[in-house]
Amino acid sequence: MEHAESVRMLLIEGNVGSATGLLRSGFEAILRAVWIHYPAADSAVAKLAERLTTEESARHADNLPMVREMLDDLETYKGAPVRVLRPLRRFGQRVLKESNSAVHSGPLAIYRHRCGYTDELTMHLLRCLNDLLLATARLQVVLSGGRGQGDELALIAREFGDCLPPPEVACR
Repeated sequence: MEHAESVRMLLIEGNVGSATGLLRSGFEAILRAVWIHYPAADSAVAKLAERLTTEESARHADNLPMVREMLDDLETYKGAPVRVLRPLRRFGQRVLKESNSAVHSGPLAIYRHRCGYTDELTMHLLRCLNDLLLATARLQVVLSGGRGQGDELALIAREFGDCLPPPEVACR
């Protein structure tokens, strides 16, 4: 939630490149949470739960799947909720490349910084952020075993659909 609030503040201030990089961090956090809960091997979960006391143990824990591998694992795993996976898939297909460039100061980030960000792109990033927040809430409902809240989230998604990426169009 802190990342989301910070992304919104950065977008308001016109710091779209920084917002894009931070959006990527939020995406990876929810992606890793979903991956841990569903297809991750027990050994991977144990690595994340280890106490990191030395540089050696930190390197050992660091040997975990990257974004693309976690997304692939989730695509082939049977049982993860579609309403949680859909926003992750959208982000992975359409925003990941741009966010990767923002994080690593790649050519696209340099181009955007030089030529500017369109209002359309800025609004699209905000919609993608909202989509990830909705996925986070849906995961919390699933993990808590709540059923009624899932229905409430579906109503929120319908009522505020203009604040989300169109369902038939993936994030770009």
